[in-house]
Amino acid sequence: MSNMLLINKSGKTMPVYSTDGGNTVIGHIYDREAYVYDSDAGGDGVFNHVKFLDASGNFRWGYLNFPPDKGCTFCTTWPYKYNVTISGKKYSTYLLRKDCKAYYPSGKYWKTIPAGRQVATNNETMGENYPYLKSIDYYQGDTGWERVCGNYGFVDTGIRSGSRYNKIAFYGGW
Repeated sequence: MSNMLLINKSGKTMPVYSTDGGNTVIGHIYDREAYVYDSDAGGDGVFNHVKFLDASGNFRWGYLNFPPDKGCTFCTTWPYKYNVTISGKKYSTYLLRKDCKAYYPSGKYWKTIPAGRQVATNNETMGENYPYLKSIDYYQGDTGWERVCGNYGFVDTGIRSGSRYNKIAFYGGW
């Protein structure tokens, strides 16, 4: 499964439908709200398998049916900062609004990155088994940019408790 962090930048509210194949609306993804898209589920941009935070606070799977233009915008389109040079390479950065736990690629806890720090990445990739974790390459440490554990790691986005632009812990410019 290839999960990616997307943002609804359509200016519209998108209904999310049940995974049982019916037409039951199980929630909505609002403008400027983040959600996870499963690109391996197929659908060709018409019938999209997504994981989102519903009105009851459940982080659950559903489907978008014919999402509007800009309803499926990659998070890398709206970072906190563009073109931050780290070790000779340009990255997009995201602000952590809360203390966020970071993990090894295996999913094992590594450390907590404090609120107010930034993390750097150039992709939309979310965890396969933990779709609330965002792949990162660097984090802002006490003395500058530090490489995460190994070549990459993951940080909890906070999407399971807040997915709107004003609530999510992992924030860009959306």
